[in-house]
Amino acid sequence: MTNTVKLELHETLKTARKAQTLTLEMVSERLKLTKAQIEYFESPELDLDALNTFQRGYLRNYANMLSIDIGEFEGHFPEGVSVSSDLSRVEQDEAHHKPVISNRLMRWIMWGVIVLIVVVLIVINQ
Repeated sequence: MTNTVKLELHETLKTARKAQTLTLEMVSERLKLTKAQIEYFESPELDLDALNTFQRGYLRNYANMLSIDIGEFEGHFPEGVSVSSDLSRVEQDEAHHKPVISNRLMRWIMWGVIVLIVVVLIVINQ
């Protein structure tokens, strides 16, 4: 039974990826995984019993990206380990915001403050 499910899972992943016209390179870039990892998930050699925690997470993320419910395959993971989750991928580029004041403007302001302080000190000492 596990072999049939394994076959269905790797074929389901491969078929869904191709149906969405995604290449292995595109998936690899989007999920930040190696092409070899994606190929393994789509290969007949996929061994659900041998997947470690991280690999199960990668598999879950891959299935989520393809909109595949991996929950139906959970019973075939070692000890029925759940691989489904409602967690979503964190976008790394979201944190980059434009600064309120550019570095160049900040340098001009700092030089202006320094010149002003020097002028005030000269005026006070006369």
